[in-house]
Amino acid sequence: MSSSTPLSSIADAQQRLQAQQAFIEQQQRECEQARQQQAAAEQKIAELQRVIAAAAQPAATPSLIPASSPILRPHRPRIPHPAKFSGTVGGTALDAWERELLVYFSYNHEVFSNQMERLRFVGTTLEGPALIWWQSEPKPADGAPLSTWAQCIAMFHARFRPVLASTLARKQLYALQQGKRSVDEYASQFHTILASIPDMSPADQVQHFIQGLQAKIAQRVFEHQPTTLVDAVLRAANVEGVQSFIAHDGAASGRAAQHSATGAGTAMDLNNVESSTSAPQPTPPGGVSDAALIAQLEAQLNSLRSGFSSSSSRPPRKPRNPNSQSVPGLDHKTLEQRKRDRSCFRCGKPGHWKHECTNAPVVPDSATTSSPSAEGKPHSQQGK
Repeated sequence: MSSSTPLSSIADAQQRLQAQQAFIEQQQRECEQARQQQAAAEQKIAELQRVIAAAAQPAATPSLIPASSPILRPHRPRIPHPAKFSGTVGGTALDAWERELLVYFSYNHEVFSNQMERLRFVGTTLEGPALIWWQSEPKPADGAPLSTWAQCIAMFHARFRPVLASTLARKQLYALQQGKRSVDEYASQFHTILASIPDMSPADQVQHFIQGLQAKIAQRVFEHQPTTLVDAVLRAANVEGVQSFIAHDGAASGRAAQHSATGAGTAMDLNNVESSTSAPQPTPPGGVSDAALIAQLEAQLNSLRSGFSSSSSRPPRKPRNPNSQSVPGLDHKTLEQRKRDRSCFRCGKPGHWKHECTNAPVVPDSATTSSPSAEGKPHSQQGK
């Protein structure tokens, strides 16, 4: 084997590393874009809140528009009416209903800037036991008339989401595992259960999220020490994308190596094999983490360097003639005679070399009986 094989392995490994680094940089750019989009969304929400607060304040100067004139509102597309809540105890139905109402109020802030308008609208989004309970005119815990949206939500939580619901949600969150699901599916279910636990701290959210991840992904996410759940989810998605890229690249390399091995149909000539220092070939990653792959490649590079340093200290070899090698089955006398005659070492005929010979091997009887290398070997293997 020639020394070009380890060098090509190093080049292939470096190409894979460069591809992985490019993929990681792309994922980081996408994460940065997601953060920028989130910041822009938060800025829009803050602007809407300022508009709502300004609309709730009384005007400092008298309006120039007559009272009989209709109020002109900007034209905007309508959004669907919030889904109705039937009074399901526990689960996530109450949280989903509350979120849809808040989105609807924020979108139509000109109408629902008044607290009483929100309370009047609540009745149109209820059905079944929830509507019956609402029509019985419930009151806050202090007995005062219902007047704010915060009091309304507190009453719904007390009636349809008891304390036991939070305890059950915590148990579900502690037992939640990613398993064979993707990070996106796991994070979606994690957020759904977390909606029933409003008092969980950000540090506990990150800890429970990492504990439920797959071991390889959890280890990589934990190394970055995320402080928020959003950061932990983005890190996990990034690691999952890198592992998927490595697994795909390793499978493609394995198929190429298998095709190359099966496509080689020529037999090996034992007399043309030179002893050389060889290094272990890199194996396809097959889904290992990029840190483990880098460690394997570094170990292989160190092995190759040590092999090259040991081989460079040896004296240079003299160039070999194709017919100057020892041939199994030929004694020294016959070999020297064929060298002088410049005849083939395989069939004994002149005009070609042994590696070009297509004739059947011819071995003298004296060489067969006197050469110990020919004993115990089939005739078909002599002279190969």
